[in-house]
Amino acid sequence: MGYAIKIVVPGELPDLNQYVKAAGASPGDRARLKAEIDARILNRFIAQAPGAKFEGRFVMWTNWYEADRKRDPDNVAFAKKFVLDALRKAGTIPGDGWKHIAGFKDLFFVDPDAPRVEVMLWASDKQEPIPKRAAKPLRRAAAAGGGKEGGGDGGDKG
Repeated sequence: MGYAIKIVVPGELPDLNQYVKAAGASPGDRARLKAEIDARILNRFIAQAPGAKFEGRFVMWTNWYEADRKRDPDNVAFAKKFVLDALRKAGTIPGDGWKHIAGFKDLFFVDPDAPRVEVMLWASDKQEPIPKRAAKPLRRAAAAGGGKEGGGDGGDKG
């Protein structure tokens, strides 16, 4: 099954560290940065997928093409927040919470000649309601220094 929407945003989007730095400068700087990013993504969306709309749950796959390896992938992927906010503002997705997002996939590449962000959205075939109760949490490993060498407690006791 192919993707339903694909947009390509040329260049790199701000990462978490850049956003935190702008947030510390002043509320106006943060708002200005957010507005610039939203406009950049919305303009690409309008040009590449006009009128596209999702009604239910969706999966978002993002290919992050960086100019180099200077930025950590987890900081780079923070920019998915900007993408989701822009798509919500455009009316393409109904929301960006648990009710609408079925999952994410992020892949990271280096392309010094054409850094970009490729975003693909698919309608999810997982339309079942979200469980009211969370799954049972995993058991914690033995406390630091309390288990056998190599971490853990030597097995599951329960």
